[in-house]
Amino acid sequence: MANVPLFAGLILFVVGIALGAWHLRRGEPFFAMEVNLAEGRFVGAPAIAFVIVGAGLMVAALFFGTRSLEAQIAEKDTTIETLRAQKDGAETARDLAIGEREAAVIARDAAVTARDHAISARDDAQESSRLAVDAEKRADEARTRAEAERDSANEALAKEREERREASARANLAEAKSARVDAAMADLERRFRDTVLLLQRLALSPGEVEAFTELRNEIASLNDRLEIISLHATADVLIEGRERWVTFSIARPDWGATSPDQYTLFEFEARQTTPVDPWGGPPSEQMIGALAANLCEAANRAIFSNVDFWDALAELSDELAEARSNPVIAELAESAYLRLLVAQKFTGAEMLIRGYADAADGDWLEPLDARPASVTVLPLRDPASSDAVFSEVPVEIPTGRETRSGRAFGNADLPNLRANAVARLIDRMTDRCRDRGAGLASIDVLEGSVVPRRDSAYRRVVGYLQVPMP
Repeated sequence: MANVPLFAGLILFVVGIALGAWHLRRGEPFFAMEVNLAEGRFVGAPAIAFVIVGAGLMVAALFFGTRSLEAQIAEKDTTIETLRAQKDGAETARDLAIGEREAAVIARDAAVTARDHAISARDDAQESSRLAVDAEKRADEARTRAEAERDSANEALAKEREERREASARANLAEAKSARVDAAMADLERRFRDTVLLLQRLALSPGEVEAFTELRNEIASLNDRLEIISLHATADVLIEGRERWVTFSIARPDWGATSPDQYTLFEFEARQTTPVDPWGGPPSEQMIGALAANLCEAANRAIFSNVDFWDALAELSDELAEARSNPVIAELAESAYLRLLVAQKFTGAEMLIRGYADAADGDWLEPLDARPASVTVLPLRDPASSDAVFSEVPVEIPTGRETRSGRAFGNADLPNLRANAVARLIDRMTDRCRDRGAGLASIDVLEGSVVPRRDSAYRRVVGYLQVPMP
C-alpha cells in the first residue's frame, strides 16, 4: 500500500509531461491554461497540473514511504533477531534433549549394571551360604577328626615319653660306657705313644739319645719366636723309616690335648673343607694375597734381623697390621713363617698336615667348596690295626665322584680335603719365597680319618713337624 501514491504520482507526472509535449508540438504554450468557472469551461493545457500533482505525490510517497520502509526493515531485523533467538533456544533445547537422552542412556546402563551386580551379589550370597554350610560340615568333620587325632596324639605322646625315658636310660648307659671306652682308648693311645717313644729311644745309642734330646730342646726353643701357634713334643705319628726323627705337634697354645686327645690347628664347620674365621666365612682372599706378597720379606727380617715377625708384617703393609686379630689368618701366616724358620735351622725338616671328620652327618654326597679329584697323601700302613703308623711312600687317593650336576663329595672325603686345603694355603703364602731361592721345609698330607663319633670337635686339622737327627 505504501507504493500506490508513488505509482499514481509517477503516472500523473508522465501524463503531464506527455500533455506538455503535445501542447508544445501544437505550438501552444506549455503553461497556457484558462479556466472559466462561470461558464463552466476549462481551456488550456493541464500538463503542468499533472506534472505538479504527480511530482507532489511522488515526493510525498517517497518521504512517507522511506519512513515506512525503515520501519519495515526494523521490524524485519527484529523478526530476524527473534527467529535467531528462537533458533538458538531450539538448538539449546535440542542439546539439552540430547544430554538428557545420553544421561537417560547412562542411567539405563547404570541401572542394568546395578541389576547385574544385584544378581551377582544374590548369586554370591547364595554361593556363600552354600559354602558356609559346606564349611560348617567340614568343620564338624575336622573337629571329629581332630578329636580322634588328639586322642591318638595323647596316646602317642604317652608312648613317646615312655620311649624317651627308656632311651634316656639307654643313652646314660651308653654315655657311661662311651666314657669308659674313650678313657680306655686315650690310655691306649698314650701307652702307644709312650711305647713308640721308648722303642725309638731303645734304637738309639747313648750318644744318640743325648743328641735326640738336644734336638728336641732346640726345636722346642722355636716357641720363643712364635706367638699364635706353639710346638709340643709328641709321638702321635710314626712314619716307616723315620725312627730317628723328632716329632712335634703344631697347635694353638689355648687348645690343649684333652678333648680331642690331640692338639688342634684348625677347626671346620660341617661339610666344609676350608677353615672358618670368627665370622663364619672362609679366609679372606685379599688377606691371603697380601700375606703372599709380604710374608717372605717379613720372615727374613724376623729370622736374620731378630725382628718380631708380626711387627715386620705391620711395617710392610698396613692391611696386615690387622691380620693378627683374625685367628685363622694368624695361624696360617705363622704356620708359613714356621715353614721358613725350621728350614733355616734344620736340614730335611718336614711339616705334616692331617685332617679329620666326625660321623655326625652320616652318608651324603653333594658338591663342596673343594674341587680336587684326588689328594696325594702318605697313607696309613694298615688302617685296620693302627691309626698312627704311616708309609713314607706317597699315594694318590681319589676324592668324590662325578655326577650329572658335577663332582660331588661325601663325609669320607672331608679329612683329606681339609688337610689338602690347609697345605695348599700355606703353599700359596710361601710360593714367592721359593721363587726367591729361600729354603722351605717340605709339606705333606697324612691320610685322614673319620672318627666314629658325633662330635664337632673332630672337624679339625692337626699339624706336625718332623726333623731328622743329624
